[in-house]
Formats: sequence, C-alpha cells, structure tokens
Amino acid sequence: MKPRETYQKGTIARKNRTKGPDIWVIRYYRLNAQGQSQYASEVFSDVHECPTKAHAARKAVELQLQKKINEKRFCATFGDLADKYEKESLPANLHTRKSYLANLKHLHARWGAERIEVIIANVMSVQLWLNNLKDKQGAEYSIQTRRHIRNLMHRVFEDGMLRGTIPLQRNPIELVKIREGPRKRRRKLVLSGEQIDKLLRDKELPDHVKSMIMVAVCTGMRVSEVLGLRWEDVGFERSVISIVRRADGKNVGRTKSEESEREDYPMHKKLADALHSWRETKEPIKGWVFGSAITERPFHASTMLADHLRPAGERAGINGLGWHTFRHTYRALLADLEEPLEVQQALMRHSDIAMTSEYGKFSSRRAEQLRQANARVVNLAVVG
Repeated sequence: MKPRETYQKGTIARKNRTKGPDIWVIRYYRLNAQGQSQYASEVFSDVHECPTKAHAARKAVELQLQKKINEKRFCATFGDLADKYEKESLPANLHTRKSYLANLKHLHARWGAERIEVIIANVMSVQLWLNNLKDKQGAEYSIQTRRHIRNLMHRVFEDGMLRGTIPLQRNPIELVKIREGPRKRRRKLVLSGEQIDKLLRDKELPDHVKSMIMVAVCTGMRVSEVLGLRWEDVGFERSVISIVRRADGKNVGRTKSEESEREDYPMHKKLADALHSWRETKEPIKGWVFGSAITERPFHASTMLADHLRPAGERAGINGLGWHTFRHTYRALLADLEEPLEVQQALMRHSDIAMTSEYGKFSSRRAEQLRQANARVVNLAVVG
C-alpha cells in the first residue's frame, strides 16, 4: 500500500470511486462540542481538478486557510450544536418536539457538517438557502415553515452560546430575514348554533363523537385536551373540569403550556348532563372519558376526523369542518357577547392576549356588526 501524503495541516489521500473520477480527501483532527479531539475528513477535490498530488496539496492549502484546519482551538460544526440542543434543550411538549425534530432534519441535512465560523462568515448563504427551500417534490415551503426553520436555527445558536460551546456574540441568524410573499390569509370557519345542532342530531354520528363535540363547544378545549380527559377530571359536584393533560395518539403528556392547564374550568349544566349520559351509555375504558375498547387508550383525533366528523360536516353542509373549528367558534361567541378580552383570554387559556384576538374573527354576528357600523359611517359621510 502506498504511504499517504502527509501535510502539515492534515493528511491528504486519493480515494477510488466505483462511479465517477477519483477524489481527494483531507483528514484532520478537530475538537468536538465536549472539547475532545475528534477525527474528521472532508472531500475537497477530484482528479479532474487536481490530477497530481502536488496539485491536491496546493488545493489543500487553500482549504486550510479557509477553514483553519488543525488549529488548536475549538471548531464546532452546526451539527455539534444541533445534537447538543436536541439532547438537552428540546422542549418537553410532545407535539412541539415532533415539529422541532422535523425541522432539525432540514438543518442537519444542509448545515450539519458546516463549521460555525464558516456559517458566521457567510450568513447570506443561510438567507439564500431559506429563500429557496423546497420539498422533495420541488414545491417551495410556505413562509411560515421557513420562518419556523429559521427560528429554530436561531435557537440552536443561542443554546450554543448559553453553554459556552461557541463564543458569546451577536446571533448571526438575527440578520436572516424570511422573504415575504403574497399573503394568503385563510378565513377560519365559525359555526352557528343551528349548524352545531345539526351535527349533534346527526343519526349517523357515533355517540362518543357527539359527546366530544359537546365538550369542545362548551369549553373551547383543544381536541388533544378533550381526548386527555379522565373521569376523575370531571367534577360533577363542583361543576368544574380539570384540564391537566393532552393525548396525541399514543402520546399522553402535559398540556400545551402552563396557561393551558386549569383545574377549575367551569362546566355548564348542559355539558354535565351530556357527560352523565355518555358515562351511562358506555363503560369507561381504563378511566378515559373517550377511550377505545380496542387499544384501551384515548381515541385518535385524526381517525375520528376522517371517519366521522368531516363526513358529518358534509352532511350538514359544512365544508372544511375540523376539530379546531369548535375552538374558533367558542372564542367568536365570547366576542359576540362582548365579554372583556381578559375574560376571553382566561377561558381560551392563552398565554398571550394577542393570540386570543386572532381567534374567531368571522362570526355571522360580527360580520353584521361591521356592516351596520360601516353603514352608519357612510350615512354620515355621504349626504343624499
């Protein structure tokens, strides 16, 4: 075997490939996120560009100057920071973790092997990457998705500085802005009392789905919170419901946020009667209010949506019906009754009052109020 060509800032070697031209690889040591020496290698050229070892050595010098290979200081890659963040700082909420892990895959695929100082020196490359990020089918990701990925990259850098893995400095991702496209604000569906009544009277809709609708309509709870209810959470004597967990498929855990948890949420008599009736109809499954006899776990929201709720909506002439529709409807009715925004926020269990104002803007009563207000202005402004 031929000896490898040594090089003062690493070792270069020619590597054969079954397809395509041979490539030149540089191998060197670097410090990882724990400060330990770690072997690394990188392809930097091929025999078309560098036909001889002398050519490859000159090319390696350029690479060393660019990336400061084998300098006796910490040189982390973005993958080092991301791995540490995933292991120790990822949010505990299962739904949030799932979203973050999906976005970390995008970041790892593009930036995992990139050294931090290279990213900082060329932040525009991050900007261009995000601007043109596409899925496997070649379709551009939405602005919101790209914003989520950008914000997660920002968090990974912040976490690295917090731990002292990288020097304390201005977060370079602050310079990256997501390109705004045409706004496509989808009108949120809000139901009327007549439409809700149609759903509850649907003879084809199973009783457990009707009972879930009653809980969602009377409390504004998220479907995961409805499915997370256990019978000990239903306080018939005090007329309250304890909202302390959520169920997403096989995963059962804490609610979305601290503000989402409430052990004394008011339960109206109509809801209490509906839950009494449901408990008498169906033997409880392992203590769950809405448990499946097959899995002995809470029902799966997406399955019930596809099999029962959406078809019931179509029968009632309601297009695009989803579980979250009931939460939007609940807030819209609160707004129609002109309840103080602080009361609405407390009942919606939002951490931010601005989020409360985003829910349920398009109720029929609200539309009529806007029409009447507009008419009053026009009658004052336009004479005759």
